[in-house]
Amino acid sequence: MRLLVLALAGGLWLSSCGYHLVGQSDRQGPIPPDSAVVVIAAQNMQAAWLAAVQNQLNQSYRVIEAENVDEPVYRVQLQQAAEQMLPVAYDASGIAIQYQLRLRGSVLLFQAGKQIWQSGPVDVSGDVYASGGPADVISQQEKLARELYVEWARTAMARMRSGF
Repeated sequence: MRLLVLALAGGLWLSSCGYHLVGQSDRQGPIPPDSAVVVIAAQNMQAAWLAAVQNQLNQSYRVIEAENVDEPVYRVQLQQAAEQMLPVAYDASGIAIQYQLRLRGSVLLFQAGKQIWQSGPVDVSGDVYASGGPADVISQQEKLARELYVEWARTAMARMRSGF
């Protein structure tokens, strides 16, 4: 009986924290609509990944270049942008036949030099199968990376819009 009560309380606690609402808000999050936004890329961030983030921001805000800042703006800083491709399955001879491509990063939001919001870690991943030769694996990786850049940007911006 005690275990049932603890399980029920734990379930209610998880449903009441609001985390399940991430990205489900009609709000614009901590940035008012049509505000000017400057995007600062993380070190070693792929240009396509940065472009995906800028495209997502362009849907709600005015993205401007850092050199053109002459008005109060929000600064969106991308951090810890890491792209890893790790083997996850092997054949009988020990050769990798499946890889997982993982993107991980976080978003910080600044206004007037003060941090006003952070996303926490945002992770997305997908699998690449080594069915052909090395050229096939590389082409699959590049295609999946482009898709994951967009997915990461959507996930990060949904988190920002919801305020979580």
